Amino acid sequence: VQHRRGKVHDAIESYTKALAYSPMDITILMHRATAYMALGNDDKAYTDLCNVLDKRPQHVEALYYRAFIYMNRREYAAARADYKQLLSADPSHANGLFGLAVLNQREGRLQAAEEQLSRLVDRYPDKATYWQAHAHVLIEQKFYDLALIDLETAITLQPNDANIYLSRAELYLKMKRYTAAKQDLDCAVALGIPRAALSELYKQCD
Repeated sequence: VQHRRGKVHDAIESYTKALAYSPMDITILMHRATAYMALGNDDKAYTDLCNVLDKRPQHVEALYYRAFIYMNRREYAAARADYKQLLSADPSHANGLFGLAVLNQREGRLQAAEEQLSRLVDRYPDKATYWQAHAHVLIEQKFYDLALIDLETAITLQPNDANIYLSRAELYLKMKRYTAAKQDLDCAVALGIPRAALSELYKQCD
């Protein structure tokens, strides 16, 4: 209840007291790990997740969260191992597939990333995040026209997301469509991104 109400510090204290009675309870360890991650304390979350996986190596959510931590640490080989084990246990795990696609993109395996994200947008066509991510991979491959279609789809699905307008503005700048880029920057500002944070992009529109 504390965790759901946003009292994360109190929740961690309660989880810790519970673990004093049942030190390797998987459910409690998972809840405490996610609470630690909510506070940005990945190191303590990592310890809890490792304890879960020592007891249950195929625990899907523990693998997902640990892979996420490895990604943040740039320990990509370890992240890949966890994603592969996760997808071996649950091949349809959408977040696992997405995480592996992002990992492939970071490591420059753009074709693999594009194929994985294509499968996700086919499976979840109403998920704007997947369309935006697919667009970013296409942009890295310089397929600007195709990326623009993806970002337009993402905006249609989620018209109040400032970051999608920002992504499209950056794409328009690459395409030398400066008026359109400025219009999207204005939309991003209207949706909450500080104009000062976009000053360099505005300069490119002149």
